[in-house]
Amino acid sequence: MDLIYINLIPFAEQIVFSQKVRSVAAALMLNPDWLMQVMKAESNLNPAARNTYAPFYKDGVLDGYATGLIQFTPDTARGLKTTTTALEQMSRIEQMDYVYKYLLPYKGKLKSYFDLYLVVFFPAAIGKTNDDNYIFESKNISRGAIAKSNPAININKDGMITMAEFKQYLKNTVPKNLWARVFEAAAENKGAIVASIFFLQRG
Repeated sequence: MDLIYINLIPFAEQIVFSQKVRSVAAALMLNPDWLMQVMKAESNLNPAARNTYAPFYKDGVLDGYATGLIQFTPDTARGLKTTTTALEQMSRIEQMDYVYKYLLPYKGKLKSYFDLYLVVFFPAAIGKTNDDNYIFESKNISRGAIAKSNPAININKDGMITMAEFKQYLKNTVPKNLWARVFEAAAENKGAIVASIFFLQRG
């Protein structure tokens, strides 16, 4: 079965990119369609996508923008020994290696599409998806600030985002005909031995 959204990739790249996504998913014990859905939501699968509406500043100076397949921030890119400028110039295949590196610390903890998306949105909430009353906040970011920065997720407009709202927002952004493939329970990509070999050879 083809990966979801694979038709958004130029035809000449589809087979190799599909193999790469499946290999990364296998190495991380993920459903590959979860990866495709996250990348579709974050960048429309465009490795050069740049969010110019929310620039990052450091010491009062422009530091860059969230960039790439999963919208790497400048700090995240530096942590991966690269830059958002370098990521923007990479192909989809090359950038998938950095997607893998970013997700690797969470291997074994991502039991659903919700968990995977939380790695991009709010990693502190991973493992909390069964608590619909969980409120997104941390020592450094207030619940109000998170809600203000993400008004679409704060569905009831009460100045805070709950896990129930987060999950409903994600469901609202996935076409219903794909719900079975995105929200089903199986995490591990069990049939990806060939894809795993491909990843190891190219990684």
